[in-house]
Amino acid sequence: MGLIDIVPDALNGLLYGLGINKNIKLEGLGRTVASFLGKPDYPSSMVVGITEHPMHIAKVPPEVYFSNGRVLSEASYWVYKWYGIDYGICSLDIYNTEAEALGAKTVYGKESMPTLDFKDHLIKKPEDLDKIKTPIEADWGRVRYKIDITKWNGKLWGLPLGMFCAPFSLACALRSYPVLMRDMRKNPEFTHRLFKWIVDDVLVPYVKLLSKETGTKIFLSADLWAAFPNITPEIAYKWLKSYNMRFTRACAKEGIFAFIVGTGFYAEEVKERFNFEMVKKGWDAIVDCMLGAKISIPVIEYGGYYEWPYEKVQEYALKNGIPIFGKLPIARGIHSRAMMDGPPEKIASDMKHAIDIMGREGRFPIIMWSIPTKTPPEHVHASSQAIKTYGKYPIAKDLDKIEFKMPEFEPFEKWIKKQDTDYPWW
Repeated sequence: MGLIDIVPDALNGLLYGLGINKNIKLEGLGRTVASFLGKPDYPSSMVVGITEHPMHIAKVPPEVYFSNGRVLSEASYWVYKWYGIDYGICSLDIYNTEAEALGAKTVYGKESMPTLDFKDHLIKKPEDLDKIKTPIEADWGRVRYKIDITKWNGKLWGLPLGMFCAPFSLACALRSYPVLMRDMRKNPEFTHRLFKWIVDDVLVPYVKLLSKETGTKIFLSADLWAAFPNITPEIAYKWLKSYNMRFTRACAKEGIFAFIVGTGFYAEEVKERFNFEMVKKGWDAIVDCMLGAKISIPVIEYGGYYEWPYEKVQEYALKNGIPIFGKLPIARGIHSRAMMDGPPEKIASDMKHAIDIMGREGRFPIIMWSIPTKTPPEHVHASSQAIKTYGKYPIAKDLDKIEFKMPEFEPFEKWIKKQDTDYPWW
């Protein structure tokens, strides 16, 4: 799948979002594009970070879900379509694939995605670096599984997009976060060598391999080990920016657009420690460590954002808008814990408040972060219904006068039989 495949939907979203043609019927990727650019029919919803939740809803055997990339991708696609979600970035455990392929010990649960054995890191001593074979090949670990996920994600959602683990997060996976932070202070020479090796010998060849196998030319990383307060702005700029840029430029020479996303997310969960000035420094760091310059990009809520003062987020988006274009988009999140705990009325009420403060000017896509495995389906349906109820443009002057009705929905097993698919996929 190439860029030509996404042009119609993306173009429709572009025309609608910029107000050029409001007669277009938006769906999926088109609504997502329109949501970043202006006022769609209602804000788009996206899922970032595929979990075991689709496996649970679609009743896919775990041994199949965690080994067959097509099955995972199709289960995720149809479950999220059942919820009315517009776009999903299918990735599963993106922090583990490269490390496992290099030889890191991995723990496999019966019904949970694999995770690295953090008691037994691959690089225990600096000299262990010389013992690791590179570059990663397609038949190592679960790389073939990741290749299949990337292929099917593009086919199903209409946007060919690959995922990989960022340099700093991969260093944490291989060396451990506490030891890596100590290395930066006490053994900077080895730390520089480690980062160069990760970029030059591991990640650049790995992304080239994924691109060759899938035809994908657009890749995004995940770097949540590099979230504030795990790191400081000083660490982001001194240690991470240069290696992120080193990676991006090396991929660009191969005709691949690959970016490190998330270096600088503000992920503080303790309300008493919340610092909005650090949030803004984080937004600056995200952009600088991704593009190498402080260029305005969408404001992205992460971490304990449900405790954030929405008025300050909106103020920042307006104040730092792009000339001519105007207000920065705000990619508003729905926290995994909030989605799991509910109840539906609380989810809807929180969405109403967010739309009321931050969504009236448009440019307000919604991100659902990693829906937990056994989240009650009515919670996710409630979030989708709340977006459509309160986010319909033009947004009502007084949202308290808009009645929210919990949507009725068919059980997945009944709904999926009416779709054009060969479910079950195993």
